[in-house]
Amino acid sequence: MSYRADVMDSAALLPIDIQSNKLTDWLVSRRICDRHWLRDAAEVRRRIAQLAASDSLGQEGVSAELQAALRQPQIHYWHCDRIAEALKKLDSANKSFLFGYSSAVIRELDAIITRRGSCYVADASRLLTKLVQEEAPLLKRQSERTRRRQAECERRKGELAASGAEARAKFAALCRQFGLASAADSDSSGGQQLPLARVRAELIAQAEALPNWFDGACMEAVRGLADALRLYAEFLRQTGGAPESPLCPTLGYLLASGNTTQYEFALGRPPARVEPFRMALPAEFDCPAAGDAAGDGDSTAGDDSGGIDFGDDIDFSAVDEAAGIDFSGIEIADSEDQLGAATADAGEGLEGDGVARGEQARSVLDTLDLRERLLDDLHELDAFYSRLGQELADHSNCVSQAVLSASSAVGEIAAAEPGSRARALIGQLTEPSRQHLMLTRSSPAYLSRLLQRFSSLRDQADKAAAASKLLEQRRRESEDEERDLEQQLAALRAQIKELKKLIESEISQRCDNRRVNIMGEVNAV
Repeated sequence: MSYRADVMDSAALLPIDIQSNKLTDWLVSRRICDRHWLRDAAEVRRRIAQLAASDSLGQEGVSAELQAALRQPQIHYWHCDRIAEALKKLDSANKSFLFGYSSAVIRELDAIITRRGSCYVADASRLLTKLVQEEAPLLKRQSERTRRRQAECERRKGELAASGAEARAKFAALCRQFGLASAADSDSSGGQQLPLARVRAELIAQAEALPNWFDGACMEAVRGLADALRLYAEFLRQTGGAPESPLCPTLGYLLASGNTTQYEFALGRPPARVEPFRMALPAEFDCPAAGDAAGDGDSTAGDDSGGIDFGDDIDFSAVDEAAGIDFSGIEIADSEDQLGAATADAGEGLEGDGVARGEQARSVLDTLDLRERLLDDLHELDAFYSRLGQELADHSNCVSQAVLSASSAVGEIAAAEPGSRARALIGQLTEPSRQHLMLTRSSPAYLSRLLQRFSSLRDQADKAAAASKLLEQRRRESEDEERDLEQQLAALRAQIKELKKLIESEISQRCDNRRVNIMGEVNAV
């Protein structure tokens, strides 16, 4: 008998280990709880909900804090017990010897927290399992989702910053290519207010200043080719290859008469009066993003009242399409053909009153088809002098040397190097930005298309900046949401820990005060 008693005493010292996901089944199998505990627990919860919704709580002066505790969705037996104890302390003066407390709320709570059937233990274990297997994982997933959202916002912000910086750099490079003072403003503006209206004004000012360049630096370069044309003609005359028609007629006309008007070029006599040519300007809002007509560069790009999904709804294909500042979207050749045809047609209807107006008032160099003829003459000179230089360098070609030695102009040609001057003038006339400015003088639509290139880059930078602000706002909202979720998770962990201890204590009382350990997921929350 003593041996058996010793064994039983030793067994009483062993702890009871219960897996949290099998806690309810364990309680029923050990007959701690009745098999119909779920039905009894549902009835108890119905009575709790009925009590929480009744007017008796307010009539008996139950505090708002206790009312909120009674209405919480995850209420259990020990909550009701604490609420009843708190109400009993407040209502102790109204307690009678025979009938107990006079408060109907206290009497109802006493009926609710009865230990009959021990359904409250099984209900608490069910609640513990729900908190561990459903509520805690849900909060963790939501918290992880907010962290991923923050990382996605940071990634998208980096991409937008790179896209915006690239667009601003291209805008500044485009301004510098045209020699616009707005380039400095665009470098310092940070992509917030790129001065599109100033760009428009400066482009128009540069286009209107082209006649001064034609009459100044360009004509000076043309006059520097006088000896080249003379030596060319002299060489052909001495070698017997001089054509009957004039050599390089447009270049010869400029050298002889200067940069005259179309009227004088066509009729051979100067006009009695010249009405200055005025550029035809496009409407102020021809440019899609010319909404900042006041010149302050304000932009509302990206100001959308709707939400964003990490900026995924923003189309940045335009940023990639503008990868180079080569004006591929502006077809210079087609514009020159059309404008040249228009210029030729303008020469046929010259005014007979001796007044040069409209297209007739434009200078030779300011006319597209005449400028093309000049370029043909310059290419002819360049080709001649390039070929001549090769012949002079080819000492093995006896026939060429014999022909060249017959010309007295060979020495002058070799010393003057006129081909480089012709190539330099060709480069000045065909410089891309200057070509675009020349075309803007003849076509308002072309100026609008040119401004669209600036506008697209400005809009890309503004969209990137606006989207970046929205992403930063979303990131901050995600941080706030993560903090709230972490606080909820911390409170849930404390609730799980408390409920676990209460259940362990209750089971221990029913199992001869043996130590009880609820194990498994409950300890990994």
